[in-house]
Amino acid sequence: VRCARPGTVQIVVWGLPTMLLRVVEPGGAEEETGVATESALVDADDATVVDLDVASIAAEATDALPPWSPPEGPYYLTDLRDSTPSPGCTCSTKMDGYGIGESVINGRLYVPGNHFLHTSYLGAVVERAVYNIKEHSYHQHVHPFQILGFEEKGGDKGDGFRAYFRPGDWHDTWLDEDLPYDTWVRLRYRTANLPGKVMVHCHNGEHADLGMIAKEYVRDTEEGECECDVQGPIDGDGIVDDLNGAELDAAPLGEEKAEASS
Repeated sequence: VRCARPGTVQIVVWGLPTMLLRVVEPGGAEEETGVATESALVDADDATVVDLDVASIAAEATDALPPWSPPEGPYYLTDLRDSTPSPGCTCSTKMDGYGIGESVINGRLYVPGNHFLHTSYLGAVVERAVYNIKEHSYHQHVHPFQILGFEEKGGDKGDGFRAYFRPGDWHDTWLDEDLPYDTWVRLRYRTANLPGKVMVHCHNGEHADLGMIAKEYVRDTEEGECECDVQGPIDGDGIVDDLNGAELDAAPLGEEKAEASS
């Protein structure tokens, strides 16, 4: 029971499990008449009446809070909005389509094994222009990304365009059904500590299962250039995986259906 004012509060209860019948607070209309819930069904002799004295006390003064600022964030969450992307590291990722053989990233279905969309390297400042997050949720493994802005037909919408996904925010998934069609969004991240494969895909599991998945690769080097839209195998310095040993003997998604219908 919350007591709103000082004085004597009368609490009337009855039965097991306990039923709260009446709370009479001082200073209100209930003080004389009471608020009788189900009271007509209860003999007053069977009810329990408790008088609770409520006192008002002055609040004690408290010390001022010590000065505080948030701790410095980790290296990979450094604000990148005013940074310059590393050479060659500004690439486009376009999710598009529905259905078997049509759920693609940059026009391609997922290919297993040594087949990559973009590459970067440790310490690079990477920028991506991502298309169609109105319909497909862009999800990126390993490295969180920072939102830069929103572009529709070449016009930057600025900080006030969205209420939640705002420039400066960090995420690993981005879907905004309220965005206009034909909208490109821009994001930026820094690769740190973890070289190797990075999966990017639509976070709708059905769309991903239909082929809307791609891999990027972060080389274990601290200098070099990124590559955009490789759409094939990679080699050279900084490879930390056995990229060719895990290839699958399977037709790419969509071919099996095409063969069956021919």
